[in-house]
This record gives sequence, structure tokens and C-alpha cells, in this order.
Amino acid sequence: MWENIVLHSKVEVKGLFAGHFHSHDKNVYTEFNWLKDNRYNPKILSILYVCPAISIKTQIGIPIQDTARGFLDTHIDATGETMVHINWMEIDESSGNDLGLCL
Repeated sequence: MWENIVLHSKVEVKGLFAGHFHSHDKNVYTEFNWLKDNRYNPKILSILYVCPAISIKTQIGIPIQDTARGFLDTHIDATGETMVHINWMEIDESSGNDLGLCL
């Protein structure tokens, strides 16, 4: 149902956002090689953005430098161009402590 709304809307959909994965693998949020089936229309995949979680949920026990925590910053300009940037949680390499979000 949602796919039909996106593909056949009278207004062009510029972005489709998904989240709640809580994966520690940053590749989940930056590429879609893990989405191997052909279930989704290529148009859907071209506007899909997967947002990382800020929460440590399900990443507990993983070295903090290997976690994937942050948020997605999105801007759609007046011409309709979509710009997306992932802001990752920054880690102090010397101590391994969480420094907060790097903007």
C-alpha cells in the first residue's frame, strides 16, 4: 500500500525514511547491499534513507568505537534537490568514551 502511494502520488515523493534498525553496522545506513531481494521497486530504493539510532539499544557489549549511532540530517531545497548527511556519534579514540554527536 505505501509503495503505491509513493510511486503513484500526484506529488513527487522526494524521500522515504526508515529507522529503528539499531544495527551496529554502519553499512546498513550507507548502502543497501544487505537488501538483496528484488522486492522493492528501484524508484523506492533511490529515495530510501535509513536513519541510524541515537540509542545504544542492541549495541550494548559491542566496543563503542564499533557502534553505529547518530542521526540523519536532511534538507530539500527550493528546486526539490534532496541532501542527506549522517551525523555519527563521535568517539574519543584514546579513551573509547562517547563524546556525543558530531555536527
